Amino acid sequence: MLEKKIQVIPVITLLRGLAALMVCLYHFICKTTGYIDNELVLSVFHYGGLGVPIFFVISGVVLPLAMQNGNYKTSSWKNFLKKRIIRIEPPYLMAVFLGIIYMHLRSFVPNTVDADLIPSFKNILLHIAYLVPFFEDARWLNGAFWTLAIEFQYYLLLILIFPLMISKKITYRIVFYTVLLIPGILFDSSEFFPHWASLFLIGILYILKKTNKISLVEYIMMSIISLSIIYSFLNFETMLAVIFTLAVIHYLPNFKLKGFQFLGKISYSLYLIHGLTGSALINILSHRYTEPYHKVIVVFAGLVFSVLAAYLMNLLVEKPSQKWAKSIGYNDQKG
Repeated sequence: MLEKKIQVIPVITLLRGLAALMVCLYHFICKTTGYIDNELVLSVFHYGGLGVPIFFVISGVVLPLAMQNGNYKTSSWKNFLKKRIIRIEPPYLMAVFLGIIYMHLRSFVPNTVDADLIPSFKNILLHIAYLVPFFEDARWLNGAFWTLAIEFQYYLLLILIFPLMISKKITYRIVFYTVLLIPGILFDSSEFFPHWASLFLIGILYILKKTNKISLVEYIMMSIISLSIIYSFLNFETMLAVIFTLAVIHYLPNFKLKGFQFLGKISYSLYLIHGLTGSALINILSHRYTEPYHKVIVVFAGLVFSVLAAYLMNLLVEKPSQKWAKSIGYNDQKG
């Protein structure tokens, strides 16, 4: 098979925007305890949580593609990790800092639940290294942060087994598939990468097929196995979200919608701080504005506030870190 070069897939930006919006609305509507009480509304927006699997599938597509295009080699692992850390860490650390401030300030807000949520110094250090899941007494400052730990575990694993993934020998690729899928079947815990590995693998398989690294038969067989694991260990709705994501990427690769493109560009910042901005605002306003039409306005206000805050964070923190990361090549080359 002749290898095929793919540079970018524009619709992924739209999908990121959609996924970020879904997660925001899920938290704003379903996680503001007791505020939205309409069962139909809650049941509909509960599916917003599927934005997380969409993000995982996208990561399965984007990172291997970037590594292939950058001619990644195992010897390049330091540059790879440096590039990823510079790309994701500054916005994340800013979100952690904002979370610490929020936990201190919330005690001054009337009607706030009486609970000491101020993190210890140890807990803050665990956040920096994404080690919170490894300690029973540790907790995330922000409910959205757990997925970043999953993503970071994915980065570390891919550093080690990338050569197996792109190997021309089927036996090596079988080892790759086994390393990704079997641990999640044997030791199931949603706080760690193996539980979600099948979602990432679906994206990886797509890129391997599109770049002619694997045959159609191998792609179909491994996709069926991955989808079966998703159905068995996650749920049917997650499987549908995966199929939807792949279908959009495959059939509408160049599709764009202005609003979602904007959300996609700020999606990382939006995902990081919507709980500290929009959810916080909604929690404050929910004690005063309780009429049905009030609730619609309050949720919309929370969304707008989150988007504005994310735009500022993207402009001031995320874009500079992106630019810095792009200047680092996997093999000590610029670009």
